[in-house]
Amino acid sequence: ESIPSANTLSCPTRMVSDCTGGLWVCDTNNNRVLHYPSGKNNTADFVIGQSDFVSNSPSASYTGLDHPKGIAINLDCTSLWIADRGNKRVLQYDLPLMQSAGQIAASVLYDIESLQDINGTNANNTNTNLEGNIYPEDLSYDPTSGYLWVVDSENNRVFGGVVFTGNIMCDLLGQ
Repeated sequence: ESIPSANTLSCPTRMVSDCTGGLWVCDTNNNRVLHYPSGKNNTADFVIGQSDFVSNSPSASYTGLDHPKGIAINLDCTSLWIADRGNKRVLQYDLPLMQSAGQIAASVLYDIESLQDINGTNANNTNTNLEGNIYPEDLSYDPTSGYLWVVDSENNRVFGGVVFTGNIMCDLLGQ
């Protein structure tokens, strides 16, 4: 296994292109998401989930990730969502990012253990049909409906809806 850097990956799982032609990649075993600018550049310019490009410790803080598995971006590239599987939550980041490392999530869209928004206040939990922990495996943004869909593999379900501050209005498939 290689030492983390701005040009190494360890178990990349999902990726999504952004409006600039850049590529966001879930670097799952390094507990981070990397952004590669457009063009033939193999060096990342942004890292989410770590304080620098050479760290890879899992963290449940709002700057950390633990085995990110899925990623999605909205049509106008103002929001990036990450399925933070190890922490059983989905995080949202505002784009463009303001710093190359140590980025703080703008909101926690679904975290059953805390049900709080990023500021620590109680979120208005309208997810009454979602019980127990979530295990986010993948994400998909539907530009037609504005829905963010979450694959919750261990609960054999998919849920999604229109994202709003600190929460997501849910439709549920599979249960």
